[in-house]
Amino acid sequence: MASRRYGMVGWQEFASNRTEILGKFDLAKTQESSRPVKTAHGVTGEAAIRQWLSIFLPAKYGATSGYIIPDLIQTPEYKLYHHDVIIFDALNAPVLWTEANADQSELGKRRAIPAKYVHAVLEVKSSFGSESAVDCLEKLRQLNSISSHFPVHFSTLAIFIDLPISLASKGILLKHLLPSPPIFGFRGGLILRCELNSEMSGEFAILRNDGEPGSTQLNSTFPLAKNIDELNIYINHEGSCVISESGGGVMLVSDGISSWMVSKQYCPTYCENEVCVHLSWSANGFSQFALNLLNWLDGIDPRENKYGFGQVFDLLERRGPP
Repeated sequence: MASRRYGMVGWQEFASNRTEILGKFDLAKTQESSRPVKTAHGVTGEAAIRQWLSIFLPAKYGATSGYIIPDLIQTPEYKLYHHDVIIFDALNAPVLWTEANADQSELGKRRAIPAKYVHAVLEVKSSFGSESAVDCLEKLRQLNSISSHFPVHFSTLAIFIDLPISLASKGILLKHLLPSPPIFGFRGGLILRCELNSEMSGEFAILRNDGEPGSTQLNSTFPLAKNIDELNIYINHEGSCVISESGGGVMLVSDGISSWMVSKQYCPTYCENEVCVHLSWSANGFSQFALNLLNWLDGIDPRENKYGFGQVFDLLERRGPP
């Protein structure tokens, strides 16, 4: 990684959080390879993400799996759904009850948290595909019925740990991440890894076209992911950044003085009507998702760039005459 990348102070150490999550996931997948039912790696992935969030987030937030309890009269029709990751106000929220097996750790307990103390809910899936995407969004959509009980800056997010290489060419699958029907507070999420390039993650966001009708940006041959180190993005002999790649792009970050840092991106987009889902693959994807999460919890637009740590940049190839 170091030969092609550089970053903010501590960027490699921060990236080790992603490496640790994936390491635990891969170990569980290997250990269950001979079992007839393979679910342990998914459970392990969820637990690894909760553990990371429990350490990463400011102390005022907690991360748990469990149940969200609105102030409603119980009815036979009401279902108490379990959620993979609940981020809540750890300083003020009462824990109404806990559920655990005797061999589960403290982080493995399911907790019941009143809705008014819940700031975000994350649904975690082992891999991205049409079925897992539909299931994930449908699970988050269940929260619509109690939307009035959440704090003002409430978010829902989706995390997929892997994109199989076999699906990397199928860009049209991006349509399954469109929240239609709408999902309360849905911001987007993260695809943690695609083995086209083990260092890249794909962050996706939900965008609106300000009243203008959208269109399908993908065709049947447009890939869902590309190896970011093979993108035709470079510095020419005049010192300008050249993007000569279909779907290619860059994220520019200023040092506040005179220099700009660059992260190469591959960005497929899919739109229907006024809503688009925008996917951005880069070596900075995991860090960008973490920074955005902090902003969402603070009720701040991530474009204001309140946080800047941990970001990863690319050393661009120089082409042309000296």
